[in-house]
Amino acid sequence: MKNSKTAWDIFKKILIILFIMFLINYFIANSSYYEKRNSAKATITEEKAREFENDIKEGKNIDIKDYIEEENEDTSNIISNLGYNTSEFINDIVTQKLFKVFKVVGKLFK
Repeated sequence: MKNSKTAWDIFKKILIILFIMFLINYFIANSSYYEKRNSAKATITEEKAREFENDIKEGKNIDIKDYIEEENEDTSNIISNLGYNTSEFINDIVTQKLFKVFKVVGKLFK
């Protein structure tokens, strides 16, 4: 009987995995990667603002597309996809269970 996994053992493993995922996210957030990206975008924005002002002073035709750079960069990876899929799975389960609970509670008050 000692070889069978109990619910507590499974819970501990899940808790350890979640803690490791938390640590990974914590170190990514504190690595200042996002701050560097945002400061680079702000610099580009300031340069485009100066260019816009110069074009107005010179009387050129102005098109907003010349001053806005849109980057749609796909930053998804295995971990982010796993996190997204896990959260969607949990959301579906919780939504279904809550719907059943409210249905039962609704019948009690009829």
